[in-house]
Amino acid sequence: IAISDMYLPKQYLHKLLISNGYDISLDEIFVSGEERYSKHTGNLYKKVNEKLNISFEKWLHIGDNLHADIKNASNHGIQTFHANWSSVENIHVPSSAQINDYSISSIIDFLDTKQ
Repeated sequence: IAISDMYLPKQYLHKLLISNGYDISLDEIFVSGEERYSKHTGNLYKKVNEKLNISFEKWLHIGDNLHADIKNASNHGIQTFHANWSSVENIHVPSSAQINDYSISSIIDFLDTKQ
């Protein structure tokens, strides 16, 4: 099962997983943008559980985000594994820009962030 906090459709994630050798059906992919729930709030875990009816005690959630993937999953009684090999920094850094310059500063800050 793949659970992702992203805005791209699950068909995109499905093609990506298949092209990398994962045999997974569309019914096993849950994307926050389509489900309207997120791992960041913890509500996506509940939504997946409702749809699949698999006890949280039987889950192992692997992720790189300490808040969304580890803390929030653990709060539901899900066993977790931190994928600490990821180079993605999932920490929100507020912009210091004035409110009228926020959009431009936000774009510049994003482009300057290590992905």
